[in-house]
Amino acid sequence: MAPSVGRRLADAKQRFKGRQPLRFQLELTPYFADGVPSNIKRASFLWQRGPKLQYTSFSDTSTDGTVHWNDALTQTSTLYRSGNTFAQKEYSFKLQGVKGESKDERPRTFAKAQIDLAAYCSCESSGTRDLIVELSPHGRVHVGVMTTWLKNSTPEQDSLTDLSYLSIGPSGPSSTVAGDQDLDGFDEQPALKATPQRKVAFSHSLSMPAPKRPSRSFSIPAGGPPTTNRELRSTKSSMTLLRQDNAVVGTPALERTKTMPTLQVDTPRSFAGFQTVPLEESDLVTPTIPRRPRDDLRANLHRKTKSEPVTPDMALSIPEDEPCSPPAPERRSTDLEEAYSTLLSSESEDEGGAGPVASVRRWWTGGKPKRPQMPHSPFSDAAEAARVAELDAINRETDVEALRARCRALVQDRDVAQQERAQLHRKIMRMDRDLEQMELAKKGMQERLAVSEDRLMRITRDDTMTSLVHAKLTLAQTDYDNLELQACSLSSPILLSFRLTLHFPF
Repeated sequence: MAPSVGRRLADAKQRFKGRQPLRFQLELTPYFADGVPSNIKRASFLWQRGPKLQYTSFSDTSTDGTVHWNDALTQTSTLYRSGNTFAQKEYSFKLQGVKGESKDERPRTFAKAQIDLAAYCSCESSGTRDLIVELSPHGRVHVGVMTTWLKNSTPEQDSLTDLSYLSIGPSGPSSTVAGDQDLDGFDEQPALKATPQRKVAFSHSLSMPAPKRPSRSFSIPAGGPPTTNRELRSTKSSMTLLRQDNAVVGTPALERTKTMPTLQVDTPRSFAGFQTVPLEESDLVTPTIPRRPRDDLRANLHRKTKSEPVTPDMALSIPEDEPCSPPAPERRSTDLEEAYSTLLSSESEDEGGAGPVASVRRWWTGGKPKRPQMPHSPFSDAAEAARVAELDAINRETDVEALRARCRALVQDRDVAQQERAQLHRKIMRMDRDLEQMELAKKGMQERLAVSEDRLMRITRDDTMTSLVHAKLTLAQTDYDNLELQACSLSSPILLSFRLTLHFPF
C-alpha cells in the first residue's frame, strides 16, 4: 500500500532538512507502577502518540499503592536521523483507573508523562533498557524499552486504523485519553466531580455493524418427514449447509434446492429442539457411554449410572444419575468371629504364603499383611508433591464456604508474592545503581592510583640518585681521611725531609 499524503509531505520536509527517515519497532513492557492513589481500585497503563494507542488490561491495586501488569505493547514508528542523532519523538505514558463505585464507571486518567523514546533508539541491537518514569501529578511507572531497526520496512501510514488490536473491545480505555482536563475527579474527596471530557472519534471500521441477513423459511415437502437413510443423509447435509451459510456475514447465498422441514417439538422425546425420527431395526446403533476421567471417578464413587434401552422412537438415550444407594449393613462381631474361625479351621494353605488365607492369618495373629513398596517416590521434589496433594484436596472439597476461604487465602498469598516481587525488583534496581556507582568510583581510583605511582616513581628515582651521589662523596671523604691517618703515622726522617721539601722548596 502506498504511503499517505501526510506521510509523503512529512518525509519530504525532513529530507529537505537533511534528515533520513528510518523505520523502528518499539516494544514497551510496563512492569509495575507505584504511588497510585488509595481511591483507585483498578488501573491500566496507556501508551499513546496521536491516533496510535495501546494499553494493558486492568489490574487490581495492592494495599501499598502498587499495580502490576503482564502485557507487552508494540508500535512501529518512523524516526528521522541527522548525522548520528535522531530527531525528538515524544510519546505519552498515562495511567487510567476506576474507583469501583459502579459497574458502568468509565476509567479516567490520574497520572501522565511525556517521554522522548528517540533517545533510546539505535541502529545496533542494544537489548532491553529499564526506565523509571516520574508521572504528573504523582506516581512512577517502571517500564522496559527495546527498539529494533526495521531495515526493509515501508513507511508507516498516518491513519486511525493503526490502533493496536488491544484497543478494540468493551474494556477499552475511556474516551478521555485526549482530554486536557483528564486529571480531575481523582482527589480524596468524593464530592468533587470531574469536568466533561472531549471524545476521540475512532475509525468507523472498528464499529461498523455487520449487514443483516434475511431470514429464510422452510416448508415441509410433500410426503411428510424423511424416513429412509438416504432422506436422512440429505436432511443432514442441508442442515450442515444452513449452518455454514448462517456463519458467513455478507451477501445472501443462493437458495438451496433442498429445504429442511420445519422442526417442532411435539413430544417429550425430543432432543435439542429436533423431532426424533423412527429408524429401522437395521439402522439402530447401541450407544456407548464414554469413559470418565480418573479424577471424576474418584470424586463420584458413590454414584451409579445406567442407560435406558434404545427404542425405535428415540434416537439417543441419555444416562441419568440415580440417588445414592443405601449404605451396606454393618457387620456384627459374631459374623467376624465366625469368619475368623472358618479361616483358621481351613485346611487349605496358600502357596508361598502369599494368598488371602495366609494374609488374614498373619493379620489376626499380630502381623500385618505384606504390602508392595514403591521403588521410588513419584515426585522427586517435596514441594511438587505437596502442591499435587493440595490440588487433590481442593478437587475433593465440596463445601462452598471452604473453597471460598481457600480462594481468599490464595489471593492473599498472590498479593504477598507480588509485593515481595516488587520489593525484590526495587532492590535489584537499587543494587544495579550502587554497582554502577562503585564501578565509576573504581575507575576513578585506578586513574588516581596510576598518577600517584608515576609521581612516586619519579620522586623515588630522584631520591635514589641523590642518595647515591651522597654515598659516593662520603666514601671519597672516608678514603681521604684514611690516607691522612696513614701519612701521620709515619715518623721516619725521610718522610720528614720530604715534608720539609714540600713546604720549603727553595
